Amino acid sequence: MKNHGNDAANAKRKEAPAGISVVSLFSGCGGLDLGFEGGFNVFGTEYEKLPFNIKWANDINLAACRSYRKNLADRIHCGDVWQALDAMPEQADVVIGGFPCQDLSINGLRKGVAGVRSGLYRAMVEAVRRLKPKAFVAENVRGLLHEHNKDSLKQVLTDFKALGYDVTVDLYLAADYGVPQMRQRVFIVGTLPGAKPLCLRLPCEPRMTG
Repeated sequence: MKNHGNDAANAKRKEAPAGISVVSLFSGCGGLDLGFEGGFNVFGTEYEKLPFNIKWANDINLAACRSYRKNLADRIHCGDVWQALDAMPEQADVVIGGFPCQDLSINGLRKGVAGVRSGLYRAMVEAVRRLKPKAFVAENVRGLLHEHNKDSLKQVLTDFKALGYDVTVDLYLAADYGVPQMRQRVFIVGTLPGAKPLCLRLPCEPRMTG
């Protein structure tokens, strides 16, 4: 059965005026993008439209790209992230992405950012270098904070900080923010010097700073 409520919400998002421009990497089916844009209803709760406008997105998974186009918008570039970078807009206010976690997960091979998949965080670093956004948000699994990933986390923070960003790291429980999952996620947030730090928790107490 067709969900006309979702269709109306999707149309509302597509017609929204341009606000804070966002480039999304490792977008999957669009969960992080949807959270940034807002303007949707879940379990009877209406989430307001936010001022973020996803202007470009990328993922390599064909099924994820199809879901993104159906449920969000036809703006996702499906293919290898390194090849897709040249198709990015010339400017964006914010860069977001959940870079691959397989090499960082406690259930994976634990290769860290030396692994082929999790090493793709470097593509996000490159996107930030090119676009020079006011802020970026990188999301990953809780395993990134585990002792065996200490060097990997240090490397990720070093690479982002080398671009001139103030970087904070924190761990959040999805259920605390209305998501029906007992799932914890690490958020690495970078802001240009002088910009107001971004923190979801109030009072703002980042776990660590880069």
